[in-house]
Amino acid sequence: MGFAELCEKYDCDKESTHRYGDAYDILLRGLADSPSTKILEIGIYKGAGLRVLKELFPTATIYAIDIDPEAVGLAPDGVTAIRGNQNDPDFLTNLAGLAGPFDLIIDDGSHMIRHQKQSFETLWPFVTVGGLYVIEDLESSLLRASKYNPSGEETTLNR
Repeated sequence: MGFAELCEKYDCDKESTHRYGDAYDILLRGLADSPSTKILEIGIYKGAGLRVLKELFPTATIYAIDIDPEAVGLAPDGVTAIRGNQNDPDFLTNLAGLAGPFDLIIDDGSHMIRHQKQSFETLWPFVTVGGLYVIEDLESSLLRASKYNPSGEETTLNR
C-alpha cells in the first residue's frame, strides 16, 4: 500500500488536505525498512502520520515529539513519543544525541518558520548520509501576520 492509501486508511491529512502522497512515495522509495532505520517526526497531532510511518516501516525505530502532552499520548504503540519543544535547541540536541542519527526527519510541528529553522539547524547534523529531512507546511509561513507567522516579517520567500 502506498503513502496516499495509508493516509486514507488512517485519516491522515498529509494526503487529504496537503496531497503529499506522490512526493512521499518518491522520497521514501529508497529508505530501507530495517531495525537500524531511525525516524523522527516533529509534531504528533492525532497520531495518524505516525500510524502511516509505522505501517510503511514496521521494523524501523520511530521517535516523535510534541509540545502538547495530550498529543504525546496519542502516539501509536511502538513509537517512542516525547514531550518537547521543537524550538529548544538543547532539547533537540539531547534527543538526537541519545536517539540519532536519523535516516528520516519530518517536521510537521508548529509550522512556524522560526521553529522550522531552529529545528533544521539543530537536527541537520544528526541526519545520516543519504538521509532525508522533510519540512511540511512551508506554505503556512507565506501567510504574513498569521498565527504561524505572527510578526509577518519572515517568510520562506525571504529566508
